[in-house]
Amino acid sequence: MGVQAEGVQQPLPRIELTPLENLIQRLLLDVKHYIETKEKPEGVKTQEELVLRFTGGWVRDKLLGVSSHDIDVAISTMTGFQFGSLLKEYLDDPENLAKYKDSENPTLNDDIVKIHKIDANPEKSKHLETITTKLFGLDIDLVNLRKETYTEESRNPQMEFGTAEEDALRRDATVNAMFYNLNTGTLEDYTGKGLQDLEQKLIRTPLEAYQTFKDDPLRVLRLIRFASRLGYRIDDESQEAMQNKDIKEALKLKISKERVGAEVEKMLRGPDPKSALKFIDSLSLYSTIFANQRDDTNTTTDSWHLVYDAFDKIARPSETSDDISQRTKHVHDILIRDENDTYHAWLVAAFAPWALVPARETKFKSEKPPVIVRAAEVARDNLRSENKVVSLLKDSVSHFEEMRIFKNNLISNAIPGTAPEVRQHVGLTIRSWRKDWRMIAVMALLQEIMAGAEFSTVILEYDRFLSYLETENLLDVTDLRPIVNGNEISAALGVRSGRWLSAALEMMIEWQLLHPEITEKEKALQENIRLAARKYITETGSEDLTSFATEASGETVTIKTLWAEITSHDALDTSTLNEDLLVVQYVLKQWSSSGQLGVDDKQAAQAMYRSTLSLAISCIQTLNSIFPAAEAANLADIITALASFTNKRDPWTTSISYSGALAVLGLFVQTRKTVFWEVLEQICVSKIRPIFAKTKTPAITAAGRKNLHPTPQPRFDGNIFNPEAKPWKHVNVYVTTVLEWLLSEYTPSDASRLESDFHFYIPPILSLLDDESLPFKFRGCNLLFSFLKPIQPSNSDLLQRTNLSSVFDDALTPNLLSLPKITPEEESLQLLKATYEALLLTIQTRYHTRQNKAAYTSRITKLLRDNIISSFHHISSYTPTSMEEPSTLVSFPYPRLSTFILKELRIITQELGIHTSKYLQEIVPMIYSTLTNPFGTAHPPLLEAGVAAAQAVIFNSHPRIWRYRGELLSAFCECWLHVYQDEKEMGDPNSNSRLRDVMRRLQGAVYLLKTAVIGADNLKQEDFETVNCAEIEALIGADEDLKGLFQGSADGNLHNDYFE
Repeated sequence: MGVQAEGVQQPLPRIELTPLENLIQRLLLDVKHYIETKEKPEGVKTQEELVLRFTGGWVRDKLLGVSSHDIDVAISTMTGFQFGSLLKEYLDDPENLAKYKDSENPTLNDDIVKIHKIDANPEKSKHLETITTKLFGLDIDLVNLRKETYTEESRNPQMEFGTAEEDALRRDATVNAMFYNLNTGTLEDYTGKGLQDLEQKLIRTPLEAYQTFKDDPLRVLRLIRFASRLGYRIDDESQEAMQNKDIKEALKLKISKERVGAEVEKMLRGPDPKSALKFIDSLSLYSTIFANQRDDTNTTTDSWHLVYDAFDKIARPSETSDDISQRTKHVHDILIRDENDTYHAWLVAAFAPWALVPARETKFKSEKPPVIVRAAEVARDNLRSENKVVSLLKDSVSHFEEMRIFKNNLISNAIPGTAPEVRQHVGLTIRSWRKDWRMIAVMALLQEIMAGAEFSTVILEYDRFLSYLETENLLDVTDLRPIVNGNEISAALGVRSGRWLSAALEMMIEWQLLHPEITEKEKALQENIRLAARKYITETGSEDLTSFATEASGETVTIKTLWAEITSHDALDTSTLNEDLLVVQYVLKQWSSSGQLGVDDKQAAQAMYRSTLSLAISCIQTLNSIFPAAEAANLADIITALASFTNKRDPWTTSISYSGALAVLGLFVQTRKTVFWEVLEQICVSKIRPIFAKTKTPAITAAGRKNLHPTPQPRFDGNIFNPEAKPWKHVNVYVTTVLEWLLSEYTPSDASRLESDFHFYIPPILSLLDDESLPFKFRGCNLLFSFLKPIQPSNSDLLQRTNLSSVFDDALTPNLLSLPKITPEEESLQLLKATYEALLLTIQTRYHTRQNKAAYTSRITKLLRDNIISSFHHISSYTPTSMEEPSTLVSFPYPRLSTFILKELRIITQELGIHTSKYLQEIVPMIYSTLTNPFGTAHPPLLEAGVAAAQAVIFNSHPRIWRYRGELLSAFCECWLHVYQDEKEMGDPNSNSRLRDVMRRLQGAVYLLKTAVIGADNLKQEDFETVNCAEIEALIGADEDLKGLFQGSADGNLHNDYFE
């Protein structure tokens, strides 16, 4: 007899153990006896007998007659870890181990001594500490009996030792709450419902369902999984609780996404995934389990039942002999090859409702994690699915509509071409979908059914589609490999391998699909690869192969004949066009002309110029020598194309195209007195303006002047991430280079012309300056500098008349905040250099007259205080010497940037002149902290910049510099000693030239300081001794190494004899 709950009088069946299970029972009971006979370890209860029980799924499966390969063992008086440790200790005795090895049963597995501990994790509703080991090839989990106590203050239970009844009542389902007592060899059903529910095929919770799910919401999914696995129904109370809003919310928030994903995977890998999905559907749990975490968008499951019903028919096809059953089985055999395919296909069915929901819009350019199709995003975010699953769902959702259309075209014979060409097209299309094309087909099939198509109709169509792939041997076309390798192709062409090779190999695949009957490598190379590789090399503009050689015919080809040849067919694809380019290049190089071109040849040359944007630069250069580009009808197109290759930093510009473009443009510039300016204006009107027209620049009017009444802009402009709003950034990327070349052609003598053309250039410049990308801001600064450079010497009042100075000021000033750590040092350095140059030139151009001198000084002062000084302190860091006293020791984590700021300080000081003296209190500490840094010698340019800044400050503030003579002299002396010591230690005169430069500059600075202080009108007699010879002698007496510091002149003339 077994143990039952009170009031239950049903006799309990007896469980028969297998020989292996009997052996495990004997081992565990022997360990129990071993424990009871030895001294009790700390923390182990001693007042009760140690009782061992097999629990949960093993008991259920035993009663159902199902074999089980893993056993959970519940321990009454100690933790699983304690029992596992004693189990290991017991088996460490060779005599004990021999008892079981001598048995007729399988020998003891060596992994028995490897005990893995899984700690409790109540924060994520994973409450049990489990010890995992292996006995005789079976997985054994050891855990103590326990009870869970929940409180109002916490959602997490308090874990305590419990009784067998308490342990049973806390389990997820009654059928999983029965025990097999190893001590007595009897079945125990403490809930009183386990055996009954097993007979009635019912899944329910031992305690009240709502509270059970509230305590651990994951039990909702576990009950669904058990019900679908066993083919049972879920009781009404549990179903009602599962649909409760509080339970759904708890399942979303309390349970880790990984555990939810694990349960869903177990359902879909189980014996009856359809039943599991049907439970989820009927209980309205889809939006909870397959939840969208990113926004409020949801999906509908009204017709989802059609999906899982249909795929269940495919996954478990009928064995009957009717036509639809046989075709269904054929579709299954092609699309579903193994258990993984079955699981992935059920995943596709599970996410089918999300397939028609559009992907959300990106909030910013490089959003992390990246925005993908909804189904894949839900799998990634809410189920923490592995990358393989996310990629599979992404592909199946992205391409299922292509698959549907492609299938329809194939079975309706709508794909043009001969049979081999159709086969090639089909093979290449399947390859474009990669190895997961079968799951794309599953999604396409299920979407048609979900849209209302009849199951039999869809199956017939996909059976025909897949039968074609099978007949043409294309089912595994994604695994097709070229019959020749890259080395063989390179050898056949006589060129070294490069980027072109991968495309050549893909062309080899195309040829193989067209000629499946040919398997000889030599024939394949002869008929396809030579031509394909040559086309690709030409297409990519490889410098390794800029032309091809052939046997000259000795006959001159006229330009008219050449044009007729390359227009004799439609060059609809790139490869054909580039083959024409090779022909054009070759013929033009061989062509010679005596005298003027004929009318026909001129017309042909004009036609070729109309193809300028497609011709290579070398062809344009050669054609220009025959028929000058200045005479071409589309000269603006030609110059735009050439100007696109005038920046070596552009990724599309090679050294050959760069030099060729400059050569032709150089000849065009010679037309300044004729068509030059007219063509530049035409380029601005027809090329530049339309590209920037879609980009909003609210700061200016359509005429390029400051907008005094700008329209209020929304806090967030959705067009900021819209590629169509910025074609100059995403499509016509060459236009910035064209602008740079156009502005570079204006000289100070052309200032009046540039003033009349300013409305062409201001909108593009502001568009670049306002862009969020630093590289485009950088180019905008350079363009503004190029725009103002010819204007500034002419003392033009353009910026006053148009009020553009404040517009430029507002656009440039934010760039000065692009500092580390938000902006990397390299990017910051480039942007700041361009910004300071452009901003200073803007200020100089605006305030050029004597009447504006006060305003000019005010603006330069603002630049000094708001940007130069604050930026210096932002990128420096103060290191405390102790906890009690702050330190003035400054470190320079970004030495190159600090050097740049000090150089700008020198420039600004020169601009301010005597007004610098007002800000000595802020400037001198910057110089002092730089020169006194003991590690400054690691980056000599920083010290050089610091000394140069000090010299500029002394020179421009000499009437008041005497007040700061102590700080400056101290800085010079300390810097000298640091440099002097490092220079002596380095020894090699060739390696320390930069340090010697610093020492020479320091001598010059000291000399300048002495001169400035001695010449100060308001210097008191008693202060003069500060720079007296006697004072200097005192400094030298204190440290002999300072002697050389006071031996220089204003220019820092330090002789090399000093270093001997």
